[in-house]
Amino acid sequence: MGPYRNPAQLKPGPVLLVGAGNSGAEIALETSRTHETWLAGRTTGEIPFRHGRNAARFLIPMVRFAGMHVLNTGTPVGRKVLPKLAGMGRPLIRTKTADLRAAGVQLVPRVAGVRHGEVMLDDGRSLPVANVIWCTGFTEAYPWMEIPALPAGWREQQHRGIVDALPGLYLLGQDLLFAAASETLPGVCRDAKYLAKRLAATRVPQPESEVQSGRVARLGS
Repeated sequence: MGPYRNPAQLKPGPVLLVGAGNSGAEIALETSRTHETWLAGRTTGEIPFRHGRNAARFLIPMVRFAGMHVLNTGTPVGRKVLPKLAGMGRPLIRTKTADLRAAGVQLVPRVAGVRHGEVMLDDGRSLPVANVIWCTGFTEAYPWMEIPALPAGWREQQHRGIVDALPGLYLLGQDLLFAAASETLPGVCRDAKYLAKRLAATRVPQPESEVQSGRVARLGS
């Protein structure tokens, strides 16, 4: 069927969303308007207020501040909490569990496999679904980086995007790179500024004679 875009793509019959994070929950709400819908997976929790309401105007900046300035590798609490966040799903932001239930979405355990064309759940039940939408996220992979000098576990040896095992290799925009908010736009901007300063500090200035000759060469080309 290809990537999910809207319920018009779906076959008649029940829909199973695999993955109970933000994407799975939001798509489940959408498909529940036209199809019987199940949402399978481990709950990731939810923020304790309505996104977009008055409470969010005060609480979201607090959450953002914690993700930027408290939960990072530069603080004791950050060094303790960040390893526990690795591999965990993020809490539901715009969708509530109560919204899913009110829309008729059935919350079921994780998928264990397939038997005789039916999806099997962890609790032994089977679901005769007609459509399956995978919302299981992704994992990092670097098979395209053919660098023999990189040791095992190099990703965990980086500091604020600087890979100590291989000078000249940098990371940016990745989950928990420096802080809980490192993959968000504010976090990426801050990490990019840090890397830019470090790169500028390590750059070897060219002699004025080389700079002048380079200018002449460019003008004459």
